[in-house]
Amino acid sequence: MPFLKYLRVSITIVFLSLIFFLFFDFLFGKLLLEKTNLLTNNQIFKEKRIRVVHPIYHHTLASNINFKSKWGQDEFFLCTNADGFRIDCKNQNQENQIYDIAIIGDSFVEGLGINYEKTISGILEKELNKKIINLGVSSYSTSIYLEKIKFHLKNE
Repeated sequence: MPFLKYLRVSITIVFLSLIFFLFFDFLFGKLLLEKTNLLTNNQIFKEKRIRVVHPIYHHTLASNINFKSKWGQDEFFLCTNADGFRIDCKNQNQENQIYDIAIIGDSFVEGLGINYEKTISGILEKELNKKIINLGVSSYSTSIYLEKIKFHLKNE
C-alpha cells in the first residue's frame, strides 16, 4: 500500500506542476514576446490578413495590400493588385494591366522579406523592360502552381 500512496502523490505533483507551467507559459510568454518587441498583436494581426485561403488553389496573398512588414530585423513593403499578385508599390493604382511575362513559384519568387525591386520579377522587369507579374506565394507546390495558372487563364 505505501507504493500506491507514493504513486498517487507523485502523479499529483506532476499534474500540478504541468498545470502551473502551462498557466505561467500562457500568461507570461505572450507578454514577454510583446515587451521584447519580438512580436506585437498588431503585427500578428496584419500578417494573418495578408495570406488568405483561396477556394481553388489553397492560399494566396490578399488583394490590394499595401503593407510594411518585417523579416528578421529588415523591413520591406508588400503590395498586391486586385488579383492578389505581388506588384511594385509604385504601380498599385494602375488597373487592367497587360503583362508580357508571368512568373510563378514559392517564397523565392514572391520575394519574401525583400522589396519588390529585389525580387526576380522586379529585376527582370527592369533589365528586360517588360511588364512582369509575380504570381509567387510562400509555400506553393507544383500542384498549386498548376491550379492557379488554370484558374487565371480560365478567368481572364
